[in-house]
Amino acid sequence: MTLWKHENASGLMLAMSKMAHPFVLGGNRLLVNKAYEYSSITSVTLLDCWTIPWVIVLTWFIMATRYSLWQLFGAAICVTGLCLVLLSDAGVGGGGGSKPLLGDLLVIAATLFYAMSNVGEVSEFV
Repeated sequence: MTLWKHENASGLMLAMSKMAHPFVLGGNRLLVNKAYEYSSITSVTLLDCWTIPWVIVLTWFIMATRYSLWQLFGAAICVTGLCLVLLSDAGVGGGGGSKPLLGDLLVIAATLFYAMSNVGEVSEFV
């Protein structure tokens, strides 16, 4: 399933990615900087790896990329580990910031913006 079935979709995607690129990267930086106020540096650094699952999801929907079961299995293992980091950081009350769960969610939102930026740049060349 692809979201872009029209012939001019690649041109539309290119125009959208060019216009939205500065806003997407700016949103990414803003959210990560805010996350450092609420969460620990270790948690922010580890959760920054959420970009990879977001890229997989976005390329599957937007670019109709087909992934093998092994690739999806590897991504599922990574996501499970990232969820365990999120839960362990939320369960431990100290060492981080004032609101570790909020900081973690801000990082995950920032990685979505960064993944949108990456997929937008790659789709220009496809």
